[in-house]
Parts: sequence; C-alpha cells; structure tokens
Amino acid sequence: MLVAAAAVLISLSALVVSLVEVRIMREQQHMSVWPRLAPSVSNAGSFAFRIRNQGIGPAQVETVVLTVDGKPQARWSTVARALIGPREAGFDYGSAYSFSTVGGQVLLPGESITALTISGHPAADSASVRSARMGVDICYCSIYRDCWRVIDPHVGGSGASTQRTEPAKSCEVPEGERFQM
Repeated sequence: MLVAAAAVLISLSALVVSLVEVRIMREQQHMSVWPRLAPSVSNAGSFAFRIRNQGIGPAQVETVVLTVDGKPQARWSTVARALIGPREAGFDYGSAYSFSTVGGQVLLPGESITALTISGHPAADSASVRSARMGVDICYCSIYRDCWRVIDPHVGGSGASTQRTEPAKSCEVPEGERFQM
C-alpha cells in the first residue's frame, strides 16, 4: 500500500513538473518572436515619419490612429495640410510629399517603413518644426496574435520621450478615428 501511494505521489509530481515546463516553453516561444514598433520623425533635410520594428519577431500592423493637435486624421494629405498649415507659395500638396501604406503591413525584425516624406520645399522645414503636434497610436500583433499598442502623443517632440508600449486585448478603433492609408 505504501509503495502504491509513493508511486502515485511520484506520478503526480512528474505531471506537475511537466505542466510547468510546457508553460515555460510556451512563454519562451512567444518571447522569441516579440515585435517592438518604434515610430519616429527625421528632420535631416526633409521631413520623414518612419516606423521601425526593433523587436526580434515580425509585426503585423493592425490599426493606426494619427492625430494632429489631438484630432484624428484620415489620410496623409490631411496630416501634411495640418502640419504645414495654409498653402505655402509654390507648395503642391499632391506632389511635394510621398507616403506608404501602413495598415496591414508586416514589418520584419530590423525593417522600417518610411510612411510619410515631405521634401524639396521649405514646407518640409515647417512640417519638421510642427511635428511635435503629431501623435500616433499603432496597434500591432506577433505571429501568435499577442498584440500591443505603441502610443506617442508627440512623436516629433524634442526632449524626453513620451512613447509607451502596452499590451492590447483588441486592436479595434472607432471607424472615425482609423487612419485610412
């Protein structure tokens, strides 16, 4: 009877150890593919808004909310107009900037995307000066569908970074706030 009880105790102990090891292995698998997106603004001769994956796994960009002065913007053209202000002499909003689609992109580790560029005009300097008025909220997920939000209310601001990354249960955004490009 004592031998049987010892065998059951040893079996239960082995089961508990196995379950703990499986949980640890699963966590290690998830950590081995953590993406980490970092939005930034570059002011080197032109204005550029970039998003870089500084993590160790691919990042699927689910939703993007871009704001200027706290107001959601729907398209790159409205972001450019809000940053540059009234039409400057000789500035053609249609040709002085270029943009890339952000939502739905998959960024591999170390990869970056230049989402908006304004160059070849003094308006680029205006956008650079005013870029602290631009905010961003990007929701992205790993291949295991673990999701995070990177939020920076002043992505072009100087001084201490206000950028934070937090886990996200959902990447849902109200339709009126979702960035379309």
